[in-house]
Amino acid sequence: MTTKDAAYRKRVRQAFKAGKIYLALTAKDLNDSRSRKDEFICLALNIAENHGHIDERQHNEAKKVIMDRIGWHHTACCWLRDAIGEDAVKKAGPVAVQEWRHRWVDSLINEFSSAK
Repeated sequence: MTTKDAAYRKRVRQAFKAGKIYLALTAKDLNDSRSRKDEFICLALNIAENHGHIDERQHNEAKKVIMDRIGWHHTACCWLRDAIGEDAVKKAGPVAVQEWRHRWVDSLINEFSSAK
């Protein structure tokens, strides 16, 4: 791995770690205006940038990773519906979908932590 690759991976890892802080886990998080958390990963990254935890470059690089992975889908949930089916997503419910988002962010943090 080159120094450039290592620096990129570190920036993206830090962005996902910072964004996860602002990723809602429960409906209570979303309904409490003081929590400053969001349902969506990319919007959680926005909040992390707005609070000075990451810079614009980190935000954009992490968001690009998300968008590259979900392709033409508008959200990770839309991607998930295509991957496992709309009925399965409905049956699981919004809490399960949000838990899945957290697991995905955790896997991205792990992916960008390991040397390639």
